[in-house]
Amino acid sequence: MFVFFLKKMRFKALFAGLVLLVMAGSLFISCTDAGNTDPVDDGNDTYQVGLNLPAGFSGYFQSPFEQYFAHDGFVIDPTEKTFYYYADSAMETYWGGTIVRHLLEDDETGEPAILIVLVEASEGEWYDSTSVPAVGKYTAAAYKNFASSGGFTVVNSSTAYKTGSEKNAGVDTIEEAISEYTDANGYYYSPTPLYRLHPITVADLAAVQGKWAMDEDENYIINIMGTTYTDWYDDEDGSYDPWDWYSDDELTVLGDIVGYTGNGTSGILYIKVVMSEVYDVGDYIAVAWKNKNNGSIEFAYSADVEESLEDLQSAYNDVEDDDQFPDFWEFAK
Repeated sequence: MFVFFLKKMRFKALFAGLVLLVMAGSLFISCTDAGNTDPVDDGNDTYQVGLNLPAGFSGYFQSPFEQYFAHDGFVIDPTEKTFYYYADSAMETYWGGTIVRHLLEDDETGEPAILIVLVEASEGEWYDSTSVPAVGKYTAAAYKNFASSGGFTVVNSSTAYKTGSEKNAGVDTIEEAISEYTDANGYYYSPTPLYRLHPITVADLAAVQGKWAMDEDENYIINIMGTTYTDWYDDEDGSYDPWDWYSDDELTVLGDIVGYTGNGTSGILYIKVVMSEVYDVGDYIAVAWKNKNNGSIEFAYSADVEESLEDLQSAYNDVEDDDQFPDFWEFAK
C-alpha cells in the first residue's frame, strides 16, 4: 500500500532566502582551461573566440535540489556553441542562444570565466519579465571551479543579474557586454551556486510528466514536474507549497529524480529524498509505473530505501517483481 496510508507524521520545513536565487537566474562554471587547444585569437588573448571550453563541459547542468529547493539549470553545447538557461527542470521557461565570446578567468583580478551570449530565444512566464535577457540582445554567464569527482561533474555558475540594473535585459553590442557584465560590477550571485551535470532531463520522463491523483482518494497526489517528484496528501488546494505555513498538506516525499529506466510502457524512477514526513533526507527510493492508458497510470513504491543510487538501482530493477514493488495503485490525471 502507498506510504501515506502506512505512515503519517506532521512536518513543517523552514525556508529562507530561496526566491532571490531563482529571480536572479543564478548560474556560476571552471576556470581551468583544460581542453582548450588551438584557441582562435581576435587580437586579445583574453578572448577565446573559438569557444574551446574545458573538456567535459557539455550537457544539462542542474542545481542540486537540496541547495535552494529550486531546480534551475542550463544546457551548454560546445559543438553548436550555444548556452540556454532554464528557470526550472520542466525546461519550459528559458532564454538562450549562441556563445559569441569566451573570456578566460583572470587570476589577477579574480574575474571568473565568462560566456557572452547572443540571445536568440526566450519563452515562458518569468517573475520579472523586464529583467530577462531579450531576443537580439547580448548577455553573459560566468563560471568557475569546473571539476569531475566522486561520480559527479560539477561547476559554479551564475547568469548576469544585478538588482536595479537597466541592463539585466541585455545590451546592444558584444563590447558593451564584455565591459558591463563583470563580477567587479556586481552581476554575479555570491556565494556562487553549484550545478551538477544531471543524468536525467524532462525528455526522459515525458511518459509520466504531470499531476496524478489516486483513484481511491483523489486528495492523494503525485506530481512529476521536470525532474522534481512530489507526493503528498492534499489539503484540497491542489498544490504542495512548502512556504505555506498554514497548509494542512501531508508530505510523503519531495525529491530529485536522479535516475530512470523505462521502455515506453513501464519504468522506474530513482529518487533522492530532499524533504519528507516518512523518509530520512538523503535516502534513495524507487517508484515504478506501468499500465498507462487513456489518462490513467499505476504507481508503486519500492519495498525499502537504500543509502546510495547504485544500491537502489541494483535492488530495484524489475517493475513486475512483487518483492521489489509489492503494491501498485491506480492514478489518473
